Amino acid sequence: MDPWRKRTKKEYCNKYNTGSYSVTITRGGKQKNICYHNEPIFATNNFFVMMCKTETICKHLYNFLIQKQEEINNFSFVLNANPYYMRSKNDLLFYLQDFPSYLENLEKQTKEPKTKEIIEKTIKQIDKIKNELLGHLEQIKNVYEC
Repeated sequence: MDPWRKRTKKEYCNKYNTGSYSVTITRGGKQKNICYHNEPIFATNNFFVMMCKTETICKHLYNFLIQKQEEINNFSFVLNANPYYMRSKNDLLFYLQDFPSYLENLEKQTKEPKTKEIIEKTIKQIDKIKNELLGHLEQIKNVYEC
């Protein structure tokens, strides 16, 4: 049973509220507003949350993921309630791999120099999350091999 089902939303929010920004994607690509939390990715059967350093990046990430709305339906099956456990190591990374180029195209359209700085920071953030995910997956793999 999902351990979060026993907790109220207030308990959940008190535990994870950090004041950061986040994008939450639900089945069908619809946004679901829940409280923020301090993990890069948190998931249940119905949605996953990706943390962002700034509200702007979250808006861009949300718009990017909405463009992949049909594919996003699969996220609910990719991630489990435990943020450190994933059924497929490549699924989430597959969706995120196009995000840096999406931001670069956005920069070309806007011609704002500040956007480039945001893009570079976001690429680093995605790389960090990717490395964390791969590290967690390696740990899971080691557990199953034992």
